[in-house]
Amino acid sequence: MEQLKITLAAARVNVPTVFVSGGPMLAGHVHGNRTSLSSMFEAVGAHSAGKMTLEELTEWEEKVCPTCGSCSGMYTANSMNCLTEAIGMGLKGNGTIPAVYSERIRLAKHAGMKVMELLEKNIRPRDIMTEKAFMNALTVDMALGCSTNSMLHLPAIAHEAGVELNVDIANEIHEMFMEVVVAPDYTEAAKEILCKKKNIRILQLDNISEKQPNDALDMKKVNGGLIVQTIDKALFDKFEISC
Repeated sequence: MEQLKITLAAARVNVPTVFVSGGPMLAGHVHGNRTSLSSMFEAVGAHSAGKMTLEELTEWEEKVCPTCGSCSGMYTANSMNCLTEAIGMGLKGNGTIPAVYSERIRLAKHAGMKVMELLEKNIRPRDIMTEKAFMNALTVDMALGCSTNSMLHLPAIAHEAGVELNVDIANEIHEMFMEVVVAPDYTEAAKEILCKKKNIRILQLDNISEKQPNDALDMKKVNGGLIVQTIDKALFDKFEISC
């Protein structure tokens, strides 16, 4: 997986880095209903059970995943793209701007500009990927209901950054608040809402600043300043998703 490889490499060689993902695919629509990759799995099962014709299955196959981008669900790719932003290694929107949006191109351009600024200021991945940053990522992980593969990938990245991360604390973090997005239906309704709501920063506002005000917010990120300075700007907005 490219995200994991690049982030591992960035932590290992410790040169100025800004990660930009390709972005998630848009939700599909079948018979007026939003669909995600999991919808396709269910359609295959329905066909095998004799509850869906081959023609109907073909229609689902053609419409469920309508664009390029990472799989439409809170699977490993979308999970890690969001968590890379939460760690501080991606600009705002890295985890949520759909692959086919022109905003994704702007994000890439801004990332190129930002990495030159990091070079000038000599800000390196290990300055950003601190223990507090990984705690921040674990909190967002629990709120989004990310892929269980994050429990393998986050410690691996932390190890390369020289941080010891005990993921057992994830259970403790999870008990602190209610999950706001239930996997795997990330793309069915949530992804596009999250993109509009600038979700990662608002999640940090709702789930970190109230619970861990002294520990999780004092951390650098690639777009400058501190996490808390970014999420304070989101106070005018509210994170609203029907679970």
